[in-house]
Amino acid sequence: MDDTVIVRSITHDEWQGHLSSLEVYFGGRTQAASAKPARNAKYVAFYRGAPGSAITHLGLVDRIERSADLLKSDVFHLKCLIKLDPPIPCGHPIGNFLYTTLEELGISRVRLTLKRERVTFR
Repeated sequence: MDDTVIVRSITHDEWQGHLSSLEVYFGGRTQAASAKPARNAKYVAFYRGAPGSAITHLGLVDRIERSADLLKSDVFHLKCLIKLDPPIPCGHPIGNFLYTTLEELGISRVRLTLKRERVTFR
């Protein structure tokens, strides 16, 4: 099983905006082309900075929309979002994103039952 995870640093505003539609944006007009992941991933994990500085949620990727235009974002559409309890602490800040695996994050197995529901972010 490919357990590649992209850990994405996310601000409070991004959390409230983009994730309410279960979409994660990489690159685009406000970021450098290097802010677009070159590799696909099955999961996107979300790092939130101070005060907790931890990975708090894991998203299961449904599909990926790549844009050849450097001014447009690549969009990772998620099937669902899982709150990690407890969050995974990070010893260092994460810039745009980094690659890892479920095993490196200490997650041994992800078992999900998916159902369509409205998700509210706080």
